[in-house]
Amino acid sequence: MPSTFVLSVVAIAITYAVARVALSITHDAREPKAVIGNIPFLSNLYGMLVHKDNYYIRIRNETQLPIYTLKLPGVPLYVINSLHLIQRVDRHITTVDFAPLQAQMCRKAICVSKDGMDRISASDNSYLRSFPRTAAPGAMPGPGLNALGKAVVKTFADTFDRVESRGGITVDLFEWVRRETFCASTNALYGPHNPFRDPKIEKAWFDDEKGLPTIFIGILPNILARRGVKGRETMVSALMKYFQEDRHLEGSMFIQLGQKHNESFGLSLEDRARVEVGQVAAATFSTAPAAFWAVWQILADPVVFEDCRQEVSQLVQTDADGTNTIDLARIRAECPILISTLQEVFRFHGTSIALRLVQEDTLVDNQYLLKKGGVVFMPNAVIHSDKSLWGLTAGEFNHRRFLRAARSESTKHPVAAFRGFGGGHILCPGRHFASTEILSLMALMLVRVDVLPVAGKWTEPKKDLVVGRALPIPKSHLDVKIVPKPGRKWRIIYSAEDGSGVNIVAEDLLDKAS
Repeated sequence: MPSTFVLSVVAIAITYAVARVALSITHDAREPKAVIGNIPFLSNLYGMLVHKDNYYIRIRNETQLPIYTLKLPGVPLYVINSLHLIQRVDRHITTVDFAPLQAQMCRKAICVSKDGMDRISASDNSYLRSFPRTAAPGAMPGPGLNALGKAVVKTFADTFDRVESRGGITVDLFEWVRRETFCASTNALYGPHNPFRDPKIEKAWFDDEKGLPTIFIGILPNILARRGVKGRETMVSALMKYFQEDRHLEGSMFIQLGQKHNESFGLSLEDRARVEVGQVAAATFSTAPAAFWAVWQILADPVVFEDCRQEVSQLVQTDADGTNTIDLARIRAECPILISTLQEVFRFHGTSIALRLVQEDTLVDNQYLLKKGGVVFMPNAVIHSDKSLWGLTAGEFNHRRFLRAARSESTKHPVAAFRGFGGGHILCPGRHFASTEILSLMALMLVRVDVLPVAGKWTEPKKDLVVGRALPIPKSHLDVKIVPKPGRKWRIIYSAEDGSGVNIVAEDLLDKAS
């Protein structure tokens, strides 16, 4: 009689053979080549969960394929390595679509009602497709962005005044940056009646933020992300009160336009509040890690620090009474190195993955068949580390990479290769707002305070790649002393009245050129 060991080996062999046959049967020859791994299904799943971005980079390096299929149980995953093919996919607006995935987020992450979902995910996806166009003017160059910029700068001015009044503070850098950017963002968006000024509501957001990946996956969220679910419901109640009392009419243009859009589609008060929770996530979830890595880069690298400090210092004017005045609106036109540093932070540290759902069988570039029900993955880390696009220095942080005058054979790149805020028809509508906020914080960290690592030297924290964030968060604490520069009085302003923005993505640069 065969031993248990022999039977186990036979069972494993049969299972493996069946899995290989299943893969060959389900894979169409016109689809991108399948990458199977040593163990069908499981190898890919393990690589994605454990190695994350590095898994896609490894497969690109090993296969040199422009696009490939990762076979997972129940769904093909099409991973694109080629910028050319990404641009071709972006042309298939209705058949390779982001809107169905947004609808899933509304249902899973913020629990919009059935009636609300019927309105949001109608067959033509008109709500989701039109929302960016409707609300975007509130955060784009012009009156909307100017008002947001002024409000952000006012919050940051108060922040640094408090640091000065205390004679300095010792904090974990990421936690401090996260809270200060959250306060600046929500104050700018929601105005004088910002519900997140209530410590209870602020805490509710941070509880929800930690639980968001688990909540979206949908595996026992009421148990595994109990605090997150409770925090979400606390925010919903606060935002319902905010909208019911018309407090948004004193908030930003962006919030007002968003609410007009929601009302025009007949969303209930509660569903409008739930959708707004999603907007809070969109506005803050990735701003904090982006601001952290931007601040870390300018503080930890002496060359980056000195280049940026000299540039920002030129914005400072000393009045007759000795007060230093800095107009942060001037960054956009007068601080190209600072702006290039921010772009390089998104390129070098960015982990965002652009997702699309294949709605109908679609032939891309007259060559690759994407089958209905498949999911398209476009990892930024793959594009942003491609030496054929960025040159031999793609794996290095170069804060001057995006300066036109400094480009050489080792740093030149196609403008569209930078996808820090998306690309094509799916662009972050708050990109100018987020860039303005982060650049303002970077500038103030350079001229108003000295920042010293408690450990005595700067070390790069290990990275924790979190689903949904455009950049990783640090795994470990980085304690720093933030000390005000002595003997100076400060006046921080944002005087922008023009229609300029922080133009760093290809689409904005092309619009500016035209």
